[in-house]
Amino acid sequence: MKTYLIPPTGKAILLDLAPSTREEAIALVFARSPQPPATGPFRIVTVEEFEVSSVESCEVEVFAIGLRHYGSGRWGLIEASVSATYASADFSPTSADLALWLEALKDSWGRERIFISCALEQVEDFHVLQLYAGPRLLTSTTWNVPDVDARFRMPNTLDTPLHLWGDALLADIGLLYEALRGVNFFSLRK
Repeated sequence: MKTYLIPPTGKAILLDLAPSTREEAIALVFARSPQPPATGPFRIVTVEEFEVSSVESCEVEVFAIGLRHYGSGRWGLIEASVSATYASADFSPTSADLALWLEALKDSWGRERIFISCALEQVEDFHVLQLYAGPRLLTSTTWNVPDVDARFRMPNTLDTPLHLWGDALLADIGLLYEALRGVNFFSLRK
């Protein structure tokens, strides 16, 4: 098996082994990427190669975590595979991880962020979070989209120019409610 650090540039860096804590993962980013680390996602993945036939093989991710550097020494978990969360409780999401992402998303709209309101509603077996500037929809995120390989995944709306849509996976939606209460939105729509 091989473990790689994949910085925002996408160029994979071979590592000796996978980290067992967030602190180790952040230390690997500092040790193996340009300083200061870019804001944006950093992934650490372990892949195993399987031979399909004598002329064909494939690689499968067996461990994956994602971290985002928000600047000022603030890091948040944005992804964890099932195997990562079983390997360490440190790779389970917290409301602080979600609050950091929400604040960064809110800040990305500049002056409009003062008047951003949000609505979070349950629709059948998933939740939809929508952020508005007045009547204009800024972003919509569907939470708890099924994914067999991930246990936790933040939406990638921070990495798209228009921040319009995203899908996320979060086993405990209560963490999102808690994070929303901690972020200063103009209003929470019902």
